Amino acid sequence: MTTNKNKGTAVITGASAGIGKIYAQRLAKRGYDLILVARRANLLEEVATSIRADFGVEVKTVVADLAVRADLDAVANLFSADDSISLLVNNAGTSTLGSLTAVKQTEIDAMTGLNIGALVRLSLAALLAFKSRDKGTIINIGSVLGFHTLPISSIYSGTKGFVNNFTRGLQDEVAETNVKVQLVLPAATAT
Repeated sequence: MTTNKNKGTAVITGASAGIGKIYAQRLAKRGYDLILVARRANLLEEVATSIRADFGVEVKTVVADLAVRADLDAVANLFSADDSISLLVNNAGTSTLGSLTAVKQTEIDAMTGLNIGALVRLSLAALLAFKSRDKGTIINIGSVLGFHTLPISSIYSGTKGFVNNFTRGLQDEVAETNVKVQLVLPAATAT
C-alpha cells in the first residue's frame, strides 16, 4: 500500500488497545503515519508491528504514562518538534466506577488528572501548532456518560462532561480557521 504523505502524522494516545488501537488501524489504512502513545510497551509494540506490516506506514511508539508530568510534557513537546503532525486523537483515559464515598482519592486524582488534565495539555500543544499552520484536527474522546450519570459514575461522568464542554468550546474557538475539533461520544466499549 502506498502512503499519502499529504495526510501527515497522527498522534494517538491510549493506542495499545480498544478505541485507540482501532483509530490507529483506520488512520494507517487512510495513509497517515503514526505516533502511538501508551503505557504498556509490549502491547504498544505489537500494535505498531501489525500496522507497519498491514499498511506500510511509518509508526513510532512513545511509551508514556500521561499521568506522570515528565511523560505528559514529552508527548506535548512532540507537536512543536514535528511539523508533520496533523492530527491528535486524545483517547487515553481511565475510569473507576463506584459511589463518591467508595472511590479512593488516588482513583479520583487519576481520573481528573488523565481524563481532564492530560487531555487539556495535549489539546493546547496541538492547537498551538495547528493554528500556526492553519491546519490540523483534534479528536477528543468523550463519553455518553458526559451527558448522563449513574450512581456509580459521578466522577467519571464529571470528567467526561468536562471533555464534552471543553471540546465544544474549542470548536467555537477555531470556527474561523482550518483547524477542526471533533468530539466522539462512545457508549460502553470493550477496552
